[in-house]
Order: sequence, then structure tokens, then C-alpha cells
Amino acid sequence: MCRAERAESGSSDDIPRSVDIAPARAAHDGATDLGRSHDAARHRRIPDQRTRTLDDPVFAEQVEILYAKLPVALAGSSVVAVLAVAALWSEGRFSLLLGWLCSLLGAAALRWAAWRRRRAQPRTRTAGGWAKLFVAGTALSGSVWGIGVALVFDSSQLPLLVVLAFATGGLCAGASTTASSYLPASASYILPATLPLAGRLVAELDPPHVAMGIMGAAFAVVLVVVGRTAERNVADQVRLRLDREALARRLDAALREIEAANVELQSQLAQSEQLARLGRLAAGVAHEVNNPLSYVIHNLDYVAQRAEALPSYSDLAEALDDARQGAERIRFIVRDLTALAPHDADKLETVHLESLLGSCVKFASHDLEDRAHLVFHAQPSLYVAANPTRLSQVFLNLLTNAAQSIVPGNPSANLITLSARAAAHDMVEVTLSDTGCGIAPDQIDRVFEPFYTTKAVGKGTGLGLSLARSIVEGLGGSVRVRSVVGEGTTFVVRIPAGVSEPATRTAGNPDATIQDGLAGVAIARILIVDDDRLVARSLARALRPHKTEIASGGRAALDRLCDEPDGFDAVLCDVVMPDMDGVELFRLVREKHPTAAGKFIFVTGAATSQAQAFLDGIHHPRVHKPVHPEELLNLIAQISGPSVRLAPLAVRSQSC
Repeated sequence: MCRAERAESGSSDDIPRSVDIAPARAAHDGATDLGRSHDAARHRRIPDQRTRTLDDPVFAEQVEILYAKLPVALAGSSVVAVLAVAALWSEGRFSLLLGWLCSLLGAAALRWAAWRRRRAQPRTRTAGGWAKLFVAGTALSGSVWGIGVALVFDSSQLPLLVVLAFATGGLCAGASTTASSYLPASASYILPATLPLAGRLVAELDPPHVAMGIMGAAFAVVLVVVGRTAERNVADQVRLRLDREALARRLDAALREIEAANVELQSQLAQSEQLARLGRLAAGVAHEVNNPLSYVIHNLDYVAQRAEALPSYSDLAEALDDARQGAERIRFIVRDLTALAPHDADKLETVHLESLLGSCVKFASHDLEDRAHLVFHAQPSLYVAANPTRLSQVFLNLLTNAAQSIVPGNPSANLITLSARAAAHDMVEVTLSDTGCGIAPDQIDRVFEPFYTTKAVGKGTGLGLSLARSIVEGLGGSVRVRSVVGEGTTFVVRIPAGVSEPATRTAGNPDATIQDGLAGVAIARILIVDDDRLVARSLARALRPHKTEIASGGRAALDRLCDEPDGFDAVLCDVVMPDMDGVELFRLVREKHPTAAGKFIFVTGAATSQAQAFLDGIHHPRVHKPVHPEELLNLIAQISGPSVRLAPLAVRSQSC
């Protein structure tokens, strides 16, 4: 599926804070243009035939009006011709009158044939061609009438002159009405029909006849002038109607887009609510899994150390190592699940970019596996300040749409490359390239427009890339794209670099501050606060030879710290506990014994959003379950001060 809008992943991108409906804006712009064009129409001249374009819709509509009125005009002129000849029949000259009538009816028949041909085959000519044919027909009819009037003219027969004058005037007035949409059509009838009679009257040279001739010529000129105004009015009305129809179509399209967007946004809202519920579930599952996982890993390490003296240790070691690898896999799965937990969209955190991109790759792996081989590389020391959930959505969208641009079934022939590196001006640059179908040059400038998509109906809303760019630009970054049709597409995302988390909040090298065999080492006294006794016992076992004491909950720990506020070198406090959570315990201890509060190290499986916000605000050391014991010892050494050197652990745990 080729894409011009490349960000339609399963991720819902949350609900956008504002929706910029491009079709509605286009409709508004159309309405503005309509008003301007209508105002301008009052002042502009109607272009003549030489300046008209063949595809001018207004001119084409004017020609359509001409032919629509032609049957009525032909019927009326034929009736007038028959009545005029009948009225003049008693005057004699029968052959002349009969020939004149046949000529008039023959001209009408030719024009009727032209009308039928246009009705049957309207595309055989352009609008200009049909207009010329119509003018030729009116000129023929007008000339036949004018020549006939000149031939039957007799100045001595007043009734004859009255009939000719009234018939000519009526036909010219009718022509100015039925051909009012196009001035050449009306003028080509009026002038040939009236000027011969006016000329014969003037040729009599007596004042009454001369006056009648001048009035006839003036009447013809007035009709032409009125016809010019009528043409302008018709053109303006046609233009206004066409503009209204175009605006109505744009508004209708905009309404359909808005309705489709509303349906999609409602779907996204439902997905967002489902994701929120899933996130809360994931946080709960992570907490419940991390607790037993902690003592499984700690006890496996303990058993491995104790079993070294056994004769069959090699076989047992292999089994223990396999079990520990399984536990490690569970730990990474749980860590990825916590990425689904709800986050405050406006709150920025220090994000390790390599870990975030790695999680995105895992989530998108299902879409990638049947389409392309993925190459991922990132510098390990890159950090950015961002909301991890929203930033993940950016890269999930790009990854998913990179996969969707590649036809499935031949993954070995296609490649998707994801890389991250430090860039100039304190920026971090993430590049995503694919070997998909690419984006057409006329579409690449529009891929970030809201609701613009070339996907099939129902396959995408065109919001993905727009929201992705909005998220990145909100961080002070940018998104660029380059593409070649048939070769692939590259997106470059630049984000301001962040400062790495303090060593007290991240797992470092366990041997950086702890050295075995160091003289003058101290034994620390540690209070472990956790409602899960198995977790607390495994942690106490892993921290030997240091002295540990276990409090089974927040209230028990509060009582113990009130009894002996300065009796512990460190307090390892779980965050989520049933009777009193770690946040409340810390607040109460800080009010009563600030020194003891300074010894807190928080140990969390999955904190709630409120607890996470509190922990971010106090900047106390924290670690995530399953805990690396030597990491804890490093933190204890740091809060104890540089003059205190702690004894190394009896059991050396492998890196978690």
C-alpha cells in the first residue's frame, strides 16, 4: 500500500487537542472567493468571443441557455411569419409572399436541425463552435426577414407598413429576449431584420417616412444596447449560480470529511479509553509480576552462589542460568508493558532514547516481520526531555507506516533502517528509512496536512503525520521527509537533547564504587519496607553481610522510624502498599524526622501516576524492581557520604 500520508498506525495518537479541518477551511476560503468574484463581476466587462476560452464554464452555460430557448424562438418567429404573409395576401404579389414565407420557414428548419444535432451530439463542437453556428442561424433568419420586408415594401399602402413595422418590432423584441444570454446572437438578428425596412422608409425622403425610418433604426440600436446589459446580467447570474454550486459541493465534501473525522475521532476516543484501561491494567500487572520476579531472581542468584561447592554444580549451574534467562525475559516484557501505563501528556521526563526506540521496534515487530528486515542502531548515551508515551507514538507511527509502504511477502528483499545519533546544536537526530513505494513529488509537500491521505477509504484519517509533527515541534524539534517513488522514503526527526538522569536514578556499573577487600569497610543497617515478605526476605538475603530489618508495610515502618529515627543508614521503601503507601510514609517521616527522610531510597514495581509525579518532584533515589543489589549498595554509599566505605556483598548478583 503506497502512502502519501504515512502515519496511520494502530496507535491512536491520543485525542488531538485541536483539530484543524482542512476541508472546512477550504469551504470558508471558497465562500470568501465567491464574495470577491461576485463583487468584481459588477465592474468587469463580459469578454468578447476573441478573449473567451473554450473551457470557460460561464460562456458554455450562456451557449446552453441560447439553445434551450431556441425551440420557443423558432416557433414564435414561424407563427409571426405565417400571420404576416396572411395579412399581406390580399395585397397581391402572391409568388413573392409565398417565396418569402418558404425562405423564412426554411431558415427556421435549418436552425431546428442544428438544435437537434446539438441535443443528440453535444460534444461534436466546442462551446465557441456551437455559438458561431447559432449566430449564423440568427443572421440567416434576420437577413431573410429584412430582405423580404424590403421587397414587399410599398409606401402607398399604410396597412402594409403597419403590419411590417409591428411584425419586425415584435420579432426583434423576441430575439432580444430569447438570445439575451449572448449579445452577438441577438444583434445578428436585430440589425439585418430592421435596417432594410428603416432604409426603405428613409429613402422615401418625405418627413413622415424619414421619421419612421430613423425611429426604426433607433429602436434597433436600443435593443442592441439593452442586449449588451442583458448579457452582462445573465453572465453574472450564471457565474453566481456556478459559484454557489461549487461552494455547495465543497461544503458537502467538507461535511462528509467532518462526519468521517468525527466517526474516526469517536473511534480514537474509544481506543484511547481502552488504552487507558489497558495501561492501568498493565501498571497493576507489572507491580504484581515484579514483586515475585524480584525474589525469584535474587533467590536464583543465592542458590547459584551456594551451589558452587556441589559436585554436580556444572549441570545445576546450566539449569540455574536457563531459569535466570527466563526470568530476565519476563522482566523485559513487564518493562515494555509499563510503557502502556497512563502518562501526563504535558509532563516531560528524561527519556533514554535507545530504550524507547527499542520498545517501539518490539511493538511494531508484528507489522514488520512479513515485509522487511529491520536494522536498528542507536548511540547508547542519548537522552531527550519528552513525554515517553507521546514520543513513542511518533516513532510507532513512522515504523508502522514504513512497513505499510512495502508489499508483504518478501521481507528479505526490503530493508527498514532506524538509527539515532547526536547532532549539532545540542540536538538528537533519529532517521527512519525504508525501501517502500515512496511518495509522489506532488504529494510530498502535503503529507503533514491534517486529513490528507491517499489511502483507501477507511484505511486512514490523515491525522498521523500531522500529530507526529505537532508532538515533535512541541518539543522544539522538527520532522523532515525526502522520498523517491519506487525507491523509498526517509524521515528525519530532530529533538533537543536532554540531560541524562543522575546516577542515583539509573543502574550504573556495580563495581564503580564497591571494591572487594577494601580495608576499613562498614556494615550498613538497612530498613526494608515492603508488604510482600518474600520480596523483602530475598532482598535482605541479597544484601548480606549488611544488617537488614523488615517492616511489612508503611505503618510498621513509621512506628519503627519514630522509635529509632537515626538508627538506619538507609530505608528501602516500596511505593505501592495497601495500608500506607511509600509516598504517605515519606511525607510523615519528613515532617517528624527530616534526617531519616533523607535516607529514603524508593523501590518501585510500577508507581501510579500520582506517585510518579511525587517521586519526580522530590528527586530522591529510586530503582525499579527487580532490583540489582549492588546498585542499591551504590545508592546507600552515596547517601552515606564519601567517607563511608561499605562492605561488599556476599552474593554477587548478575546484571539484571
